[in-house]
Amino acid sequence: MTDVAVLTPDPADPTYSTLWPGVLDRLGEALATAGVTARRPGPITSRTPAP
Repeated sequence: MTDVAVLTPDPADPTYSTLWPGVLDRLGEALATAGVTARRPGPITSRTPAP
């Protein structure tokens, strides 16, 4: 089985905070049908160093 990391917007940003949980659930279900596991390592902002 293949694993992919799904990075999300900053959860502190209210623009996306209510949308992403549902999007990730649907994405995970769709990827699972192709034998892909969607991991959720966290928001992309935690992976990007500050300038």
